[in-house]
Amino acid sequence: MYARTIVVIAVAAMLVGCTMTYHEAAGKPAATSGTLSLAVNVRGASVYIDDSLYGESQRAGKAQDFIVPAGTHKLVVKKFGFVDYAVTIGIAGGGVNTLDVTLNRQPTEAVKLPEAPAKAPEKAVEPKK
Repeated sequence: MYARTIVVIAVAAMLVGCTMTYHEAAGKPAATSGTLSLAVNVRGASVYIDDSLYGESQRAGKAQDFIVPAGTHKLVVKKFGFVDYAVTIGIAGGGVNTLDVTLNRQPTEAVKLPEAPAKAPEKAVEPKK
């Protein structure tokens, strides 16, 4: 990717009559983002980073990559019927962070239904003569 960018910039510079210099010591430009490789045990879980929706888990248990700005972020993974997963993550510029998330089912309480009132005995209907 960097080589293509440099070629495009070099051609553009030649067209306008500028010269470019590359300093070997400088190396690659500092990366301003990194990759979060996230695997979630359930399909369709929403992935939030710093309260912004980044997407949904596509396949249960399979890693999915998200490009995230370098720095510290709040990650929340949630799906209806499951307990939310929240953690603070650090993303290094140009790096890849791998995380496996297990969402646990929301505990459910047994609901006690009210008992039906007792039915009154039916009266026998005598046939008309």
